[in-house]
Amino acid sequence: MYIIIKDIPTSLTIQALEKEVLYAIKWMLFKSSKDRINALKIIQLVDVKGIAVERFALVRVSSDNMKKRLIKSLNGRPMLNNRPYIVDAFTLRHWGNDRRTGNIGSAFNPVNNMRQYDRRRRGLNLVTYVEKVVNS
Repeated sequence: MYIIIKDIPTSLTIQALEKEVLYAIKWMLFKSSKDRINALKIIQLVDVKGIAVERFALVRVSSDNMKKRLIKSLNGRPMLNNRPYIVDAFTLRHWGNDRRTGNIGSAFNPVNNMRQYDRRRRGLNLVTYVEKVVNS
C-alpha cells in the first residue's frame, strides 16, 4: 500500500520526511506491531532541460489500516514554510483499472481513445530523487 504526499518543497530532505512520518505514527493509539512503514521515496517531475518542475513523496506502508490512519494524521498538518501536507492514497494504474477502457477489465480499444498522449505532462519525465528503506 502506498501513500502519496503531493507538492513537497525542494528543501524537504528524506531524513526530515522520515522524521515527520515516524512522529505521526508514534502518537497513534492502539498501534499494531504489524503496522510499519517499509520505504520512503522522493520523486521529481523533470522537464527536458533537467529542471525539477514538481516533487512528491511515496510512502510504502504494511497495512491498509496503517495507510488510512497515516493519511488522517498527516493530512493538513503544516510542513516546511507552513504549507500543509496534501496526503492521499496512491493507486497504481494498469489496464485492469484504467478508466479509459469503458468498463473494468475490458480490453483497451485504440479507436475510441481520445487521449493518445498525455497532454498535461508532455515532455516531463519521472526521476527518483532519493529512496530509503525504513526500519520502524
